[in-house]
Amino acid sequence: MSEAQHHDSLAGAWRMAVPIVAAVLPLVTWPGLAEAFSTPKRWLLAGAVAVLLPLAAWQTARGRHGARRVSDAVPPLLQATLVIWLASFAWSALAAPSVSPDALVLGIAGPLWCFVIVLAAVPATRVADAHVAGTTAMASVGIAQAAGLDPFVWFGWVPGIAGASHRMRVYGTLGNPDFVAALIAATIPLACGLAVAPGASRPRRTVIVLAIGVLASALFVTGSRAGAFGLACGVVVFAAILRHRLSRWVMAGAVLASVGAMAVSDGRGAVETLRGRAYVWHTTWAHAWEHPVTGLGPGAFELHYAGWDRAVQAALGPGHRDARFAGPQQFAHQDYFQALVERGVAGLVATLVVLATPVLVWRRSRRVGVSARAALAGAAGAVAACAAVACFDFPLQRPAEAAALWMSVALAWQAARSASLTPLNRDTQGEMTR
Repeated sequence: MSEAQHHDSLAGAWRMAVPIVAAVLPLVTWPGLAEAFSTPKRWLLAGAVAVLLPLAAWQTARGRHGARRVSDAVPPLLQATLVIWLASFAWSALAAPSVSPDALVLGIAGPLWCFVIVLAAVPATRVADAHVAGTTAMASVGIAQAAGLDPFVWFGWVPGIAGASHRMRVYGTLGNPDFVAALIAATIPLACGLAVAPGASRPRRTVIVLAIGVLASALFVTGSRAGAFGLACGVVVFAAILRHRLSRWVMAGAVLASVGAMAVSDGRGAVETLRGRAYVWHTTWAHAWEHPVTGLGPGAFELHYAGWDRAVQAALGPGHRDARFAGPQQFAHQDYFQALVERGVAGLVATLVVLATPVLVWRRSRRVGVSARAALAGAAGAVAACAAVACFDFPLQRPAEAAALWMSVALAWQAARSASLTPLNRDTQGEMTR
């Protein structure tokens, strides 16, 4: 085998690894670990980045994919987004009072995973297909759990959910129904983009539509209101960017379906849930600006919240109606607050820039062809869903959802970049709006 053939073989192998990781990541679990669901996913994501990033950079530097330098393969705005995010973590980790290694690893591995996907130049449909397949398998586990057929129990591992509500039994391979719903909310827009892509065969469309049905069913049985809200936002953004003649009907249907799912949820009452969130947010906000330059450090929220909570309870006094919400919290249940507290203003700005990806690529969507626009709409919808869930939950603090977010950011910019690389076929563009 010649040296060129060897390099091509190596490049093909690591490019194949990208969709494999995307498919396996939502599923990998290690029963027996203290964090049986999140820890192995974090290991896999960090390990994949550590192995694949040097190979991707090397192949790109050798002139693969038509790029003479690594920086040529990454759109300038995406470069800025990655630099801002990584700089906020690096600065806070070095200058802040404390840091959690797990939070730091996830905060760095996520954007580097995005970098790997862009440099790999794997077709967007292949990466999205793999992620949708893995998430659909995870959703199938959740549906089985809702029916009382938990695969983990079959293998002799019983999670600590004794006495929990029926909703809590739908934990999939992520450990919590809200986590399952958040990942599904970000995945359905991606699947919709695959379903409407031109050139897809009828069997392929049928399989994707069936996968969407499984995903939607699993989200419904989780009873997660944040997931339903995120799905509505994601599908609305997807339909708006797609600009199909049926887009308005799709938007209306998504909103109505999500409102219905939230109304019939068997979780804790909506008012009670919001009061609990508001208590955590109020407690957090009182200290949000104490370290505006460095923050408290990545992952340091949990270390400080207990003291803040005790101070609030002392001020409220015994018997106060919000006393039932007191107790330790690992996360702020709002990624924007958490970013501000842990990484200061720079962390909040970085989070807003990443989650504003749909806005940043919106104008470019008008200049891409139909195929690229379907991919862009799906990826932008996934980011929008994650941004919406982040208003009430903490998807950026969990490896499966964080990896899905950064993958979607990469796919959105890949599709948007085609506007400057490929002339727009106006006849093809017209097909989408007829």
